[in-house]
Amino acid sequence: MAAKCALPSTLSSIASDASGLAHHGSTLSRQDVISRLLAFSTVSIAVGKLALGPVIDSIGACWAACVKTIRDEIEESRWSKEIGRLAMAARLVAVSDNSRASSGLGIVDSGWRLVFLVSSMIQLIPLTMLHFAKNDQPKKLKCNSQRQSTIKKSLGILSREAGFPEFWFHLLSRALIMVLISFLLFIPTYMSQCYSLSKASSARVGSLFALGCLTSVMTLSERSYPVSLSTFGYKQKAFAMLSLMGISSVCLFFQYAYLLGIISLSPVVGSISMFIWGFALSIPFYVPSSIFALKRGSNEGSATIADAFDVCGFGMLAIFNSYVARVLNVVGDKKAAWSPIFLCMLIGSAISSATMFLAVLLEGRNVTS
Repeated sequence: MAAKCALPSTLSSIASDASGLAHHGSTLSRQDVISRLLAFSTVSIAVGKLALGPVIDSIGACWAACVKTIRDEIEESRWSKEIGRLAMAARLVAVSDNSRASSGLGIVDSGWRLVFLVSSMIQLIPLTMLHFAKNDQPKKLKCNSQRQSTIKKSLGILSREAGFPEFWFHLLSRALIMVLISFLLFIPTYMSQCYSLSKASSARVGSLFALGCLTSVMTLSERSYPVSLSTFGYKQKAFAMLSLMGISSVCLFFQYAYLLGIISLSPVVGSISMFIWGFALSIPFYVPSSIFALKRGSNEGSATIADAFDVCGFGMLAIFNSYVARVLNVVGDKKAAWSPIFLCMLIGSAISSATMFLAVLLEGRNVTS
């Protein structure tokens, strides 16, 4: 997470001519180079998940492995709570790392180098933890050998679920929300260019967005999407997710109206809007699709379904990142350059609201029938 938070906090600095980075391309501009690098890095994640997704059901890795572990080890009534805890851990680290990155940017003009240095050193922590934990892994795999799924079974379950419309609604909704929640990458640059904040202050707004995500998963994960039908029916869950995505759309609408000059927003109001936006996106991003994967994937295919959602999401994100990167150093009216981006996100938020609502309703109809 430290490495993921380093880039959004420093992107505007790296993309600027004052970054100190040499660019020797004769046909591509600096913006084109940054755009292609962002696209290729995002595509590489999608390719990795596509290639390793079925294997994850056998050996375990990343978010999909966490989903599978919950399916294997935790009783169903606690699934929402445990997914919320996983999301809370991820967002807590995001808040911490964004704050640390913004502090690094405030130290020296070339603070982006310090940010990446610290982020690279932090990677030693999980590597050390894995080194000391690996001695227990063979024993655990041996004890659980009967529960290990095969790649063939995982792909078979994925193929079966692809025959249901709720699978595709979940996939589209999750992919679109991934694009929205990953706008964290560009929040510091956006706040700097459109609200005239300093680079350090803009990076702190990214922390505020992550704090909104953290607050949401801490307070709403089990309340808004409990697994037990006795607590909350599927219709109530659908309307709860629709409400949160509606808040997301309202936040995007206000930002879009601000960019068009229809309304005026101060930096403080704009920052608060980012907090609320993060708060609205977190639960729809983490919980419904993960619960769907847990319920419909069973022991053999839950991780594969979760990764199928991610592959589509990263594919969309690669196109989006490539597009947004081209406006980073646009000369002239910055607000006019950012307005089409927010229009695209507003449309995506509206589509995601509808598809998630339908996905949860259809999922409930199939359960009750």
